[in-house]
Amino acid sequence: MGHSLGGIVLKQALILASQQDRYANIFNATIGIIFFGTPHRGSKVADYGLMLARVPYALSLRDNPVLLEALKKGNEGLGKLTEEFKALMERGGKEVVSFYETKKEGVGIVKMLVVEKTSALLKSPDERDLPYEEAIPVTASHRDICRFASSADTTYKSAVQRIKNIYKARLGSRTEVKNEHYLVPHSVNPHFTGRDDIRRKLVTALIEDDWMGDEKQKRFVLHGLGGSGKTQISLKFAQDYKNRYCSIFWIDASSNELAQEGFMNIARTCKQEAQIESVKTWLSTKEHWLLIIDNADGPKLDVSKFFPPGTKGTILLTTRNPDFQKYATSGSYKVDEMSPDDAVSLLLKTSALQDQTDEERKSAEKVAKTLGNLALAIVQAGAVIRQGLVSLDGFCDLYSKRKKELLESGRQDSSVDYQRSVYTTWEISVRMIKDLKMDHADFALELLRHFSFMHFAGVDIDLFEAARNNTDSWVFSDIILKIPLIRMMISGWDPMLMAKALGLLVSFSLVTRDGTGAISLHPLVHEWSRERMPEEERVLAWKTTAITVALAIPLGLEIEDFQQRKSLLPHIDACLSHSTNILFSPGPDINDRMQVALNFSKAFRDQQFFYPGYRGFAFILAWVAYDLTMLGRYEDAIAIHEKRLHEARREDDDENIVGAMVGLAECYASLGDFQKAVDTCQESILKFQDSLGEEHGSMAISFHIMGRAYSSMKKKQPARKSFEKALEIRKRVYGSEHVGHIQLSLELAILYHDMRLFKKARALQDESIRLLQKFYGEENLNTVNAVAAGENFTRLSPVNALSFVQRKAKGLASTKKACQIVHSSEGEISVMGLTCMEQLAWDYYLCGALQKAQVLQLEVIKIKTEKWGKDHDSTVSSVDTMKKIRNAIMFRKMFYWWLPKGVLEKEWLRS
Repeated sequence: MGHSLGGIVLKQALILASQQDRYANIFNATIGIIFFGTPHRGSKVADYGLMLARVPYALSLRDNPVLLEALKKGNEGLGKLTEEFKALMERGGKEVVSFYETKKEGVGIVKMLVVEKTSALLKSPDERDLPYEEAIPVTASHRDICRFASSADTTYKSAVQRIKNIYKARLGSRTEVKNEHYLVPHSVNPHFTGRDDIRRKLVTALIEDDWMGDEKQKRFVLHGLGGSGKTQISLKFAQDYKNRYCSIFWIDASSNELAQEGFMNIARTCKQEAQIESVKTWLSTKEHWLLIIDNADGPKLDVSKFFPPGTKGTILLTTRNPDFQKYATSGSYKVDEMSPDDAVSLLLKTSALQDQTDEERKSAEKVAKTLGNLALAIVQAGAVIRQGLVSLDGFCDLYSKRKKELLESGRQDSSVDYQRSVYTTWEISVRMIKDLKMDHADFALELLRHFSFMHFAGVDIDLFEAARNNTDSWVFSDIILKIPLIRMMISGWDPMLMAKALGLLVSFSLVTRDGTGAISLHPLVHEWSRERMPEEERVLAWKTTAITVALAIPLGLEIEDFQQRKSLLPHIDACLSHSTNILFSPGPDINDRMQVALNFSKAFRDQQFFYPGYRGFAFILAWVAYDLTMLGRYEDAIAIHEKRLHEARREDDDENIVGAMVGLAECYASLGDFQKAVDTCQESILKFQDSLGEEHGSMAISFHIMGRAYSSMKKKQPARKSFEKALEIRKRVYGSEHVGHIQLSLELAILYHDMRLFKKARALQDESIRLLQKFYGEENLNTVNAVAAGENFTRLSPVNALSFVQRKAKGLASTKKACQIVHSSEGEISVMGLTCMEQLAWDYYLCGALQKAQVLQLEVIKIKTEKWGKDHDSTVSSVDTMKKIRNAIMFRKMFYWWLPKGVLEKEWLRS
């Protein structure tokens, strides 16, 4: 090894040793060279020569002109020395490792690399990588490149590993031995594919690292989900490296009886006393043996009792329990899903499909992805396809309907690891958990049922704690008492029970936890945990899971409440996707399920503006009507509101009467009957302002709707008074910063702008955007749309015309983003979606992209005509906008035909 100029000394010495017989032993014994920052092509640092000159002086080499000339960058002698050394290395038999610095050093502000990468490598910049040289960057300066603080230093560890590698490459690791005993009862699957990363790690840890001798017994732990391929990887390792071990033995640790039988087989074969301890003692005196302990999964299993004492031998342990990594002395590896490429290759092999077409490979990719790239499931799928039970392209469709039956059909195979179906493999884990007959084991299985109806990733334990702590807010019923959190945590939240239950599931790799503690399941385990339940049990599990998630939903309006509801949305979506209409089906628990619907709706409605001022059945009707309104189905919404009004009047319920009237007024306004909307709002205010008070939520909403209606009728002053009254009531009741103010403020800002009150408009719009970002975040649809609309709020004049164009360009970008959000999240396009589309068309118009504006506006008119008819006010308004766009196109063709199209469209958009 040589640092800096020391590396040049090494090169010269080895060249001389190769040429002179008396030094030939040195040259022949050298199997590798490690350079640390050696300037093979010199250094551009002026003072570097002075610094390095001390080295030849100290080594009494001051008379060697080659070394002294090497102090200068680009020196001819140094170049000749380097090329001569490379020619020597090309003869083979030696490896080179070149560490190079990446941290500059110097005095004051003048800092530079003392030896640049191009000089620190034997390979010249215009040359391909040299087969004998490995280049390694070091985050250190030239001075510190080989100063190691401790044995934990990254560069130190890297250098040590390279020394090992060079040694192993020369000696061929351990010499081959005669294999006398190969007691492996199973053969590796003939279709074994990939897993190169795990196999390389096993070779490095168990075979290549043998250069240190018997300082410790080598133990490596493969852990992971059942069916991930741990046993097959072990079989492959035993098969490939049979001649590296005198003896290879196999112990099935899935039960004490099988483990005992395995040791007795060893005793009989090796003529030892028929006792486990005798076999272990005998092994402790022998060299070069491999003991594979498979299926060490039992939660109460002390697997260390199977380890022979002493430092000799190698043990490969497979387990579902990640905690067993504590027994590893040479490393461990989590065996997870296969890489997508390996999974596809394995499927095609096991399917016996030769000369696959591109379409077949695409179908294989889809099947592998559906099965979560899990080895056992893929092998069984391949067997089903090979047997002709289903075609490759038809597998996914059939699998969606008959999962368990399909995988069971493909379980017959020659190797042990594939004789069980993937479902059966996990059922064994469940059986072992049940056999514990302990509270935390029962709770673990209940949690697994809950997880199966939630999203398979990112389950936070805080969800369950919040649910348990919120049970007082729920009216107790029969179904509530069946919820595990309540049934098994009678006195309140029990973190110890939860920790022990989760630990048990983790120990079987049925679930995993990341660094934050979030819980995840393999997608196939997620499906299996639902499929395994009988229908009655599945329905009960869904109900208790839905109520648990609903209990975890906070109903407040603090920022933390919004964030918590947003984090629960994936689990709510998953829960609803598996409900099979349970939520609204008639029968028992209907009240609990309605409460679930209310809480779920609260989480979804954070994306909209809605004042939750009602309760019970009327409240549910209100939400249904609101959704119909958002979809533009105003007549249907009116029918719901009229039903609400009838029920409320029958019950003499003032709150629900005024709520229904407000809903009707909003629909009237949406249908263009603005006067009827105003009349309905005024009636509700006159009738109920005294009994309910002006500060009741419905009053502010009534004034809000009146403002909209007056604005549509071009009655700007009455509209302004109504909007300002609504906003004044809201701020008086809820304070200056409240989520309920935002939509009202946005509409009032637009009115101010139309009334040429530009400063008021801009201030109110900016405040609304700030609140949107605070409550919903910058990615929320309403935030994005508000930012786009806000770019209109500049008074157009010769002075600020350029500013207007620039602001519209920003507004265009924001509107496009809003449209993308809408289209990615909606099925049937909503009123908000149409608004975004029309705003984008208008922004294209203002920016000069007239053709884009025309195409998009035509689409808006088509959708509105289909929804509401060609005579609806909104459709007529859109047609008027279309006329403006077409007039602009005609004007451009008449007067600007001579200009290139890019000047009129592309350059505007770029600005």
